Formats: sequence, C-alpha cells, structure tokens
Amino acid sequence: MKREKEFEINGCISVPEDLSYDDFWYKFIDFIEANNWYFGGGITEIIDGFYINEDGTNADHVLDQDIKELIYQGNNKKAIEIYMGITGADNNEAQAYISELSKRLWGNSFRKLTRFLKKLEDKKIFYKLDTVRDDYIMVEVAVPGQRWEVEFSPDGDVVVERFKSFEDVGDEKLLDHLFENFSD
Repeated sequence: MKREKEFEINGCISVPEDLSYDDFWYKFIDFIEANNWYFGGGITEIIDGFYINEDGTNADHVLDQDIKELIYQGNNKKAIEIYMGITGADNNEAQAYISELSKRLWGNSFRKLTRFLKKLEDKKIFYKLDTVRDDYIMVEVAVPGQRWEVEFSPDGDVVVERFKSFEDVGDEKLLDHLFENFSD
C-alpha cells in the first residue's frame, strides 16, 4: 500500500505590497498544480502584523496569542514591552492596544460566565463554583438524574460535560464498591 506524504506549512510568505490576495492565491495554486501536488487549507492576509478582515480592516495581531497568555498571567507590563518591540508602537499606543485586548478577553469570558449564572439563578437551578484546571472556572450544576460541569476559560471557550444517572439506587453497600474500585 502506498503511503501518503504531506508537509504542513506554518509560516508567512513576504510579498510586494501591491500583490492582491487573489493574485497571490492563483500563483500559489498554479505552483502546487504545476507539480501535480494538492493543497488543503486556506490562507490569511496579514499587513503590518495584523490579520485582515474581509472588509479590509485590521483584526487581531499575529502575536495576540502570546500576548494573551501574558495578559492571562496578569503580566500586562511584559505584554506592552513585547508589543512595542515587535510593532514599533510607542508606550501610549501599546498600552491602549493591550488595554483593549485585555477588556475583550476578560470581558467576553466574564460576560458569558455571569450571564450563565444569572440564567441558572432565574430558573432556580442549584449550582456551585469550582476550579479543576488552570485558568478555568467550573460551574457544577446538579439536577435530578444529571450532573453538569460547565467550564469557562479566559479566552471565552466554554466546555460542557453532562453526566446522566444510571438510576441505580441502592443501600450503603454500594459505598463499598466506591472505595474498592476508586481508591488510590
């Protein structure tokens, strides 16, 4: 059986400023097809370090993921320094950018969490807060026959796990099973 070999490309290609997205794409695909290769994926336009939205406006900076990690760690000062070093922005511009990014990050995740908690309270559903993984806040929800774990991350991700009861009701002898099978 013939094995398939692929290369995953993680990088950027520098091009003249006047080369359009479509012209680049056609040249790239022509190169791939001229070699009888296939390409699966897409491309993203970047100008001056910013991803470009479809309407031509700036989206996130390519370094935002690294900068986000620093913000999550509470190290905005280092995030500002890195941003200034890479973009050449002055201190005021860098502070404004990091401040806005921080508001988007924490605001989005905090908003999701507080809206979820409010909805639980409005519906009179019991919950408690916990943390099991770094940087995640877990909301444990208990309803008849089910237990839910809903985790909120700083970047706005929500992870939901639902556990359903087997409706296996017994007496205290079931506790022996718990300790025999699940103790360290």
